Amino acid sequence: MTGLELVVLGLATYRLTRLIYKDDITEPVRSKLWWYLRSPVAKTARERHSKTLPAAEWLFRLIGCPYCVGIWCAGGLILLLAVPYVNFFVYLLAVAGAASLVQEVLDTRDNLVE
Repeated sequence: MTGLELVVLGLATYRLTRLIYKDDITEPVRSKLWWYLRSPVAKTARERHSKTLPAAEWLFRLIGCPYCVGIWCAGGLILLLAVPYVNFFVYLLAVAGAASLVQEVLDTRDNLVE
């Protein structure tokens, strides 16, 4: 793996992790999952399904940890980078990740000036 590929994977992982864990566009899915995890009403349903769907509970807990999401995103993106024509998705995420980082730096700078 070259240094450029490592930078591309880092930026793409950053962007995909943020998309899953924090961005507004995925908020409806996350809020339903959090309700499922925390709601007393859903607790009975979870207990009922925990024997038949243990992977679902594990998955819901996994996406609540940004570091865990990042590891899984990195693994998936490494595999995608090896697939011809699909690696475009990895580069797209890397460019979006770089743009997102620049925007965060500018927002932080603007907040410090105010």
